[in-house]
Amino acid sequence: MRAWKWGLLAAWMAFGFSVGGSAAQEGTFTVQVCNNSTDTIMLAISHRIGVSDSRFVVKGWFRIEPGCDETSGIPKGYFYFFAFVPGKEAYWGGDRSNTCVSSKGNFERIATPSYHCKDGELLVPFAEIEITQDLHTLNLD
Repeated sequence: MRAWKWGLLAAWMAFGFSVGGSAAQEGTFTVQVCNNSTDTIMLAISHRIGVSDSRFVVKGWFRIEPGCDETSGIPKGYFYFFAFVPGKEAYWGGDRSNTCVSSKGNFERIATPSYHCKDGELLVPFAEIEITQDLHTLNLD
């Protein structure tokens, strides 16, 4: 785990969580991300591209400052995330979906089953949540 942490440290400085999403539409939810620590947290997420599109997008890094913020228009269903505190051992993830993320900066790509990490990418353990409600709060403590 330590290897990915140092690689990701370089990525965190220039990126922020793009919030203030679009109006809620049928089949989507709003995610409220609450950073309950005093540290800046870097977040990567994966979710379906659209309500009627079964493909997934993987994207990051979103800079999460202490407090809560939200974005809407994310298709309901499976939602994945990985977050870490730059320079510390703290991270939030799981064991359901190991996913390649950039250690060099912001990224966004379509997830495919045959994808292999490229140079400058690291495999990290994303957490899996199945979202059925209109609002989901992700607490990062």
